[in-house]
Amino acid sequence: TVIFFIYLFFRFRILSYNKDISREVLRQLLKRLKRKVNYFVVRENGKDIKINSAEVLYVKSADNYIEIHTGKGKVVVREKISNFLGLVPDSIEYLRIQRSYIVRIDKITAKSKDTININDLEFKVGVTYRKTLSHIHL
Repeated sequence: TVIFFIYLFFRFRILSYNKDISREVLRQLLKRLKRKVNYFVVRENGKDIKINSAEVLYVKSADNYIEIHTGKGKVVVREKISNFLGLVPDSIEYLRIQRSYIVRIDKITAKSKDTININDLEFKVGVTYRKTLSHIHL
């Protein structure tokens, strides 16, 4: 009973105040529990393409199109960037860093207060997205 009350206190008092920390804890737990390969399907030039979600490095927006960059190349899809997280099965693994960019959290190789690196590429983090980035642990 004591452990249950400690859990309830932790759940409602601490995690409810900071949604970003609870998101990070949930992301880490899901990563440990869920080991299967997650794919999502997009349509490019009339063809359905199956993309492994774990291979996505980042997503770049250009008007009504998004470029999904993976280790193998890029795929251009007619979709808004705001709808991208609805396409992927593991949306908690992604983080929006700018109005035009979404990155996969586990592909971040370095971070600072206002930039992140994915391999050799450096991305600036928008002012409104910096608070969320500070809670991500590499």
